[in-house]
Amino acid sequence: MQHMSKASTRGVFLSLILLCLTVAIIVPINAYATETINAKSFSFEETTIIEFTNSGKEDVNSFRIWLGNDINFKSFKTESGWIGQKTPQGVIIFTSSESVKPGESIKIGVKTDKINPGINWKALDKNEKQIEIGKTIPKELPKPINNEKITGENSGNGILSDSVFRIIPDKPSVGSTIRVTGDNFGALQQFDFYINTDKIGTFETDGEGHFISTVIIPKDQNADRVDFSVKDKAGNEKKISLRIMETETRKPATENIKLTIKGIPEVLHRGDFIEVSGTAQPNGGITASVKDIDETIINTRTAK
Repeated sequence: MQHMSKASTRGVFLSLILLCLTVAIIVPINAYATETINAKSFSFEETTIIEFTNSGKEDVNSFRIWLGNDINFKSFKTESGWIGQKTPQGVIIFTSSESVKPGESIKIGVKTDKINPGINWKALDKNEKQIEIGKTIPKELPKPINNEKITGENSGNGILSDSVFRIIPDKPSVGSTIRVTGDNFGALQQFDFYINTDKIGTFETDGEGHFISTVIIPKDQNADRVDFSVKDKAGNEKKISLRIMETETRKPATENIKLTIKGIPEVLHRGDFIEVSGTAQPNGGITASVKDIDETIINTRTAK
């Protein structure tokens, strides 16, 4: 009997060990099954806008994005407060002193040399520890719908309580072209875009309530703080207040203007991306040459 009792005890002990091992194996798998970062993207020709939403419990301090083979980034743009840096390996690293807290989101715009690219991404915390990794395939924005297709089924209110829109750039100037993007509006709705009380554009949302449109600020618009507003057909509106800057003053063509260039580092590596800006004679041509350490010209481009 004592032998049977020991055997029975040993059997119970082994069963408990197997149960613990099963729990130990199952728990980590389920722990990582929950999506902590929601990534969605939309593309228009070569431009793609990615929105990352922090659906988890940790703050996100940086994002890294990269493309597949035979596709390259041409340019990128981030929200205010974020800095982007492209590595020689083609990875763009976005960092900020202010983290994306749970429930918050950030939008990143990129331009590629091919349309509708799949974009790989990785989210990290302040210690550069990976929070989540994934890949987003952009949805192509639908072509504008004809006005007659807006029927009674979709002619309800287009402005919702959580509707938001942005102006890019956030410091527009008189006579410039701006991009207007919006989220969480009524699906397949038509909207009018205003500066104060002046209507300057019309556009429609897609099936998910998103829109991207471009409009031109009139040249006779005063440089001052104005209200940009989006209105639906029922008269509801969303507005934001921004200051419109003066148009850059161009000097007379007869004046001798010294050429200045900024934004070029001393050394460039293959694959590096730079933005060059400066001043020169208006309506003139600029020729840029790339040389190696032996002063041999590698490439030359002319812009007018």
